[in-house]
Parts: sequence; C-alpha cells; structure tokens
Amino acid sequence: MVNTGTYHWNMACLSNRAVPILGKEGYLEKHELEHDPVVSTIMPRFLSECSVGMNVYSTVLAYREEAFKGRQAPRTWKDFWDIRNFPGRRALRKIPFDTIEEALLADSVPPGEVYSCNDLDRAFRSLDKIKPHISVWWQNAPQAEHLLKTGEVDLLPAFSLAALAAIEVGAPVAFSWDQHIYGYDNWTILKGTPNADACRQFIQFATDPERQARLIPYGVAPTQPSALTHE
Repeated sequence: MVNTGTYHWNMACLSNRAVPILGKEGYLEKHELEHDPVVSTIMPRFLSECSVGMNVYSTVLAYREEAFKGRQAPRTWKDFWDIRNFPGRRALRKIPFDTIEEALLADSVPPGEVYSCNDLDRAFRSLDKIKPHISVWWQNAPQAEHLLKTGEVDLLPAFSLAALAAIEVGAPVAFSWDQHIYGYDNWTILKGTPNADACRQFIQFATDPERQARLIPYGVAPTQPSALTHE
C-alpha cells in the first residue's frame, strides 16, 4: 500500500520486532506524539518515533492439568526440555521469536545473558534435542489456544491470552509465569497515508490510561503505568 500509494487502511498493529525493520525501510510515518501529554506518559521502552506501545503480552509455559495430576508440573523451559521427568505430548511455535530464547534458557543460559550471548549455534543444538519430541509446530495464537482446549498436546509455550482464554471456557489448563518472555504490540501509521492526523487522534484516544485500564480484566496488560491504578 505504501509503495503503490493506495491505502485500504491507514494504521497497523505491529509487534515490537516488526517496527524497527519497517521503520528503517521507510514504511512507517513518524507519529510526532512524543510530547503529547497522554502519549508521553507511557513507559519509555514502549515508545519510538514511529510507534506507540498499545499492550504488553507474554509467552508462558502452558500445560494440561490432567497430564501432571499427582506429580510435579513443569515450571521452566528446562522442564519443558526434560522428557524423562516431564513426559507428555509437546508443541513449539514455528518461528524463531521466543523459540530461540526458550532453547537457550533450557540449555542453562541465565536469563540476563540470553540476548548478550549471541550464540545461535547453541540454541540450535538445544532445539535438536527437543525436536524429535515435538508433535505440533504451531503458527498462530488461535492454533495454540485450540491445542490447549482439545488436549491434543500436554504442554506448550503459548501467549498468556491464549492460555487464559482456554481456562475461561473451562479447559483444565494452567501455566507458569517462570521465565515468561514478554513482548508488546504497537500503534503505527503507514507512511504517506492521507489520514495521518486522524490516526494520531486515535492513538491519543487509545493511549489514555482509563481506556487501557478497561482492557486489563481481559488479560491485556497496559503500557500506561497509571492504568493499573484505575478502577
């Protein structure tokens, strides 16, 4: 749409990983809201010149409770890799994001060194150990949620929202916050859109702490610290 100048929509919700790439390539408009009285109060890590953080999510280790009834449930990625002490059908996400981090944590890399170790070969060796035991390689949140609800697998990394959605409908699912891997989504504006100002107004509206607070009961974590104090 940017290349052709034909805009079917004007904004996009993008992950924290996509923003630097698309921004560098010139596909995102600068929002120019850094000094806006509402937008400027979000946590600095969730704000760049082309993006405004909208929500925070986590990848957690989720599991079916009946698979571990009467025995210890998995808590860490090392547990997930431990086939002998934590047997069960497993699934992994078919994408490097999160999966690489999980592989390094499972191989005893301290959490504070996961991104500084820069050892992809070590991560791939770790993945080689678990690969034969993976029943499903999931690709999107609805698929992970479906796997949890149906019991097709016993344990898998899943977005916290997917695990909560499965629990909400009564599935015997639990999850561990230990070594959870957080990410966040962002409001962005497509470069060159004729409706950029309307997009900015929407970002100001959606970033208001009171509006972010309304999403918290649904498992959507805010980027506005003060949203946590709203009732």
